[in-house]
Amino acid sequence: MSNCHRIKSLLSAYIDREMTGEEAYLMREHISQCASCELEFEELRRVKHILSTLPSVEPSDDLLDQVKATVFADDAAPSISKKGIIVSTSMAAAMLFLTFALMQWIQVRQGGTNGLVPADEMVATDVRTVGDSASGAPVYMPVNLASAPE
Repeated sequence: MSNCHRIKSLLSAYIDREMTGEEAYLMREHISQCASCELEFEELRRVKHILSTLPSVEPSDDLLDQVKATVFADDAAPSISKKGIIVSTSMAAAMLFLTFALMQWIQVRQGGTNGLVPADEMVATDVRTVGDSASGAPVYMPVNLASAPE
């Protein structure tokens, strides 16, 4: 189960083909055998596809001039009382707190750990040479997609 958290945290990189061949192979193997990870993979793939089909929006040429005129206009700055600033700041802090509390609650309900695997559950990391640095020294990359069985 803890391996699923690691896999789910790497799904975006897998979809975007930002992995080595071996990593992608291990991801494919796990997704094909785990219904939960396969479902999340399919949902994320659909979302990324939908987002990629949205048209790009270009701001108008005079947008910066309009923003500057609004920001620096003398009558554009309404006077805000000290009480109004305190109330606004308090509301923003409360909304921020509620947002983070909701995110944490969702994470706990899903049994998640933010993709982190406790150190005592990790399997030894395999290190692969991925090339040479500018100085000619080898560059190593850790490869670890597995954790100890539960």
